[in-house]
Amino acid sequence: GESAISVTAQPSQQTSSSAAPTTAPTTEAPAKPPEPAVTRLASRFPDTAVVRGVSRAPLVGDTWTYRLVDEYQERTLATVTHVVAAVTQGFVEENITVKELRRSRSQEETPLGIEFTELRLGEGLTMQQFSPFLGAQMELAVGGNWNNIPGLHSSSDKWRSTARVVAHEKIKLPAGEFDAFRVEIEAQNSGSVLGGSDSSAKRIRITEWFVPAIKRVVKITRKTYDFSERSIDIDRYELLSYKQN
Repeated sequence: GESAISVTAQPSQQTSSSAAPTTAPTTEAPAKPPEPAVTRLASRFPDTAVVRGVSRAPLVGDTWTYRLVDEYQERTLATVTHVVAAVTQGFVEENITVKELRRSRSQEETPLGIEFTELRLGEGLTMQQFSPFLGAQMELAVGGNWNNIPGLHSSSDKWRSTARVVAHEKIKLPAGEFDAFRVEIEAQNSGSVLGGSDSSAKRIRITEWFVPAIKRVVKITRKTYDFSERSIDIDRYELLSYKQN
């Protein structure tokens, strides 16, 4: 069902000793601190986005088809195809087709950044997603994490969210079996219950799996809880097929 959320050591140069006493001493550049062992975000894809010999930048025409499933009833709610229409600085423009609704629309701003976005598929169908191109943007490693993730915000909601790469594991999907990085995302609403109702979402847990060579997220599970910690929805978005240029 639909859940409205508001959605986070280079060595110093050695100077050789000089026999001439009048030689001015060489000033050494200060040593740089060690690089932290965390994943890093590029603001956009470099001109040649190649990591370990695999081009990961999405290309025009790249296609992924998913199914959105209500896990409470194990019922397919929608079959959704994403086709890359353009790649610009900071965004991937996707054309999205929902088979069951026989409609196609343009999702123009799928950001290349660390943030939540929401797919609005029509007929009350939505799906939150965390940085769907994450595996194409950076080198993932277990332990990589992000805090205070930006996303969809409103004046009445106060969301705080974190994400962490927790495992590198095999995953079996309709599209095949893959080695994937599992990322767990927790979003917590610290705001008050609106209108005295406890049906608003207080907490959302999202798990996503990324296969860098496939470029886009391959599976999402979303669980939402109300202010009484009762489960509202359990949905999954899983890859059926893909085509890359």
